Amino acid sequence: MILGGLKLELPICEVCAKTGLLCPGCEERLEQGEITETDVEVSKKLVELKEDHPSLEDVALLRTIDTGNLVVLVTKQGMAGKLIGKRGRISRALSDHLGKKVRVVEEVEDPKDVRQLRKLIQDLILPARLLSVNVVYEPDGERYKAVIHHRDRHRVPADTEELEKAVKELTGMEVEVTFG
Repeated sequence: MILGGLKLELPICEVCAKTGLLCPGCEERLEQGEITETDVEVSKKLVELKEDHPSLEDVALLRTIDTGNLVVLVTKQGMAGKLIGKRGRISRALSDHLGKKVRVVEEVEDPKDVRQLRKLIQDLILPARLLSVNVVYEPDGERYKAVIHHRDRHRVPADTEELEKAVKELTGMEVEVTFG
């Protein structure tokens, strides 16, 4: 959507984001599951925040994933910093608005690329430290295992089940998250 000459792409249309009321098209997309209530809430808040945060120009929010206590914002490659905002102000404002922790990640082009998977998981668990992402080969195929430093258990923004759910929705792959 174009706001004041600057481009901000959201999962819902410009009119819906500004007014807070869904048009028939966006309402249908919501009913069909193409967008979520969280997509709508975050889009409305981003339009509101755009007035005070010029870094939101040329940002594309592709979708959101709500795992319960954690909301993951998925953006295009190279746009995560703008969506987080200077000193994390935008993501913090969204977190306060939603009452949940917020993490911003860039879309993954090839989830089987361990480097991309590692970056995605690291972005999800910040400020905790990711020790490794391992490929475990088994007779029936391969699986992935992410190991977080055991001393950072209290620094992880969500429990392991929520992190595994987020990674599954982002990549389509089962990744076991453990502490070691």
